[in-house]
Amino acid sequence: MRQGRRDSRQGLLRSSCSFLAFSRNFATFLALKTNVSNMSTASLLVEINPKVKDRLDHLKLHPEESYSDVIDRLAGIALDEEPLDQETQDRIAEALNDLKEGRYLTSQEIRMMLESS
Repeated sequence: MRQGRRDSRQGLLRSSCSFLAFSRNFATFLALKTNVSNMSTASLLVEINPKVKDRLDHLKLHPEESYSDVIDRLAGIALDEEPLDQETQDRIAEALNDLKEGRYLTSQEIRMMLESS
């Protein structure tokens, strides 16, 4: 399919970006092309809610950014590649235990303590 060509039978629309998007029965499908080892590309057809597609559109840094790039950027933000060290994991476990045991102060209690000092 050439860029900008529309096929009315299937409701397909291809833009200049490396994706193919179409809507059918309130579902949106995105065919994403991604680089694999900077040598080749892989395609994947994904069904998403139209509201999600709208959210992805609003998350684009520029109009020509592909959905693949948007999703890759979001995944990079969501996935922390640096694992927590053991000391931090122990401190988190201790804090969670304190919460379960009721050892915490509300923001109002802290405010009253700060105002009285």
